[in-house]
Amino acid sequence: MGQLVDLRAYRQRRKAVVYFSRRELNMLLGLFSRRVLVGEWRDYTIDNREGFAAFCVYRRSQDAPLFKIIRLPAGSNPKGDYVVMQGHSLLRRGRTLQDVISGFAPPLRAVRS
Repeated sequence: MGQLVDLRAYRQRRKAVVYFSRRELNMLLGLFSRRVLVGEWRDYTIDNREGFAAFCVYRRSQDAPLFKIIRLPAGSNPKGDYVVMQGHSLLRRGRTLQDVISGFAPPLRAVRS
């Protein structure tokens, strides 16, 4: 005979699956395409798991990710729901995706006219 499971208790035990919104994906893919044009990045992956979503960028597809942009569940951390990591190092943390990806802004360059 099967077991009787209380669905409310089961749902409370499970961690919420976190996703990037369409607006956030547009921001991430815009950043990715600018870096591809410069030749810095070549590949990306999107991972949705229980407890976080990650956008990882790679120089080559067989390498470890250069950067991981991670979204945590809303309100799970008082310092912010978005994290940028390089390897095991925490680079930035912020409340919005725009806050954390602003660190990837290209440096100003001198241009001859």
